[in-house]
Amino acid sequence: MFKFLSFFILSLFCLLAGCRREDIRLAQIQLPEATAADLERMKLAFVIPGLRGMRDARVADGILLETLEFDADSKTLSIKYDSMKIARTNIRVKLEKAGLKVVFPSNNPNGVAGYVDFKPASVQ
Repeated sequence: MFKFLSFFILSLFCLLAGCRREDIRLAQIQLPEATAADLERMKLAFVIPGLRGMRDARVADGILLETLEFDADSKTLSIKYDSMKIARTNIRVKLEKAGLKVVFPSNNPNGVAGYVDFKPASVQ
């Protein structure tokens, strides 16, 4: 019985230690046409209205809205997000839906995975 119990506890510990629950990352996004006056529009891009409008609104899952910073000189938006809940492409789409022009750099030489500088032949 002791062997089984110790094996069960060890297995449970390994399972819980191996699971990532959150992965907080910093996204730095270029917004070439944005100004400091657009800061409120940037924040509202990540707010989801509730059934009663903005009275019961909530922030999109995975976005840490309190970390949002906009540098007007370099036209760069910095925001922390949980990559286990939201992807960088979703952040880009939310900003574009709010009417902001977004320039995303490519993380690889081909620029695939939803980035704007290259589309594979199968997508075009």
